Amino acid sequence: MIEQDYAVISLYEFLKLKGGMPFLKREQLIAKDNVHYTQKGYTYLAQLIYKGLLLTP
Repeated sequence: MIEQDYAVISLYEFLKLKGGMPFLKREQLIAKDNVHYTQKGYTYLAQLIYKGLLLTP
C-alpha cells in the first residue's frame, strides 16, 4: 500500500494470510514469549521486505 509517497508494510495482514501465529510457531519464526521473532523469523521478514522492494515499480 502506498500512502503519500511512502510504502507501508503490514506484517500483521501478510502473516494473517500465511496462517498467523500457528504458522509462526510451526516454522519456529516466533520466540517463546509470542511477541518477538527468532533470528530465523527476523531473517524471514527481512527477505520478504527485500523481495517486496525489488518487485515494487
